Amino acid sequence: MTEFRPDFVSFGDVAGYGAWDDGHAREHLTFVQTFAQQSPAILIPAYDFLTFLTAGQGQQQLLESHFAVHQMLRNATGVNGVDLTQVRLDNADDLMGWLSYHRDEHAAIRQVLGM
Repeated sequence: MTEFRPDFVSFGDVAGYGAWDDGHAREHLTFVQTFAQQSPAILIPAYDFLTFLTAGQGQQQLLESHFAVHQMLRNATGVNGVDLTQVRLDNADDLMGWLSYHRDEHAAIRQVLGM
């Protein structure tokens, strides 16, 4: 069961960003572990996404590596999604839209994996 609760964050909520980062990182680790246990194993890098919304200047690099991982997840699951790098995380509308797309994609991946 996932600990990721993507709907419990709002723009500018630093504590919420930290909670989102933690749950998001844990869910990605769960995806990595689930694929690694399959036969044959599907190996997806376990990037450190623990500071994602709270990364400051490092956000763009994290967005790009995160999108690369989502591309691998999409290939492995058949789930479709949007380009997760096209967002300004310091803009309320962009962030909330991105969080929605991202939440839906994680839900679809969980469904495919039976989580």
